[in-house]
Amino acid sequence: MAKLCRPWYSGGTITFSLGIPAVGIGLDHISSVGVEIIHTRVMCLTGWLLEALGALRHGNGAPVVRICGPAGTDSRGGTIAMNFLDPLQPGRARGRHRLLQRDDGGRLKDRERFRSG
Repeated sequence: MAKLCRPWYSGGTITFSLGIPAVGIGLDHISSVGVEIIHTRVMCLTGWLLEALGALRHGNGAPVVRICGPAGTDSRGGTIAMNFLDPLQPGRARGRHRLLQRDDGGRLKDRERFRSG
């Protein structure tokens, strides 16, 4: 964390202060490269990632992830939704989720819990 300097980049999105100039730069880049080339590249990367994720296995041979949606790139875009699976209970997802509960005063409390199945 100490090496991070502002502006921070989160998920590939630049901070708002740099967002306005970046729009023009991005549009210029799209014009110079072409939308079809960008689309082809995204589909190639998506196909590669789908194959790589599908090949991941736990030590016991159970799959690591369950891909949601089409298995190939024919009917999907560049976004991949997935669940990480429990190696001891194949087919059951693991992960963190938020739990909102009301306390005695009626206020919402936000608690992060680990779901083991």
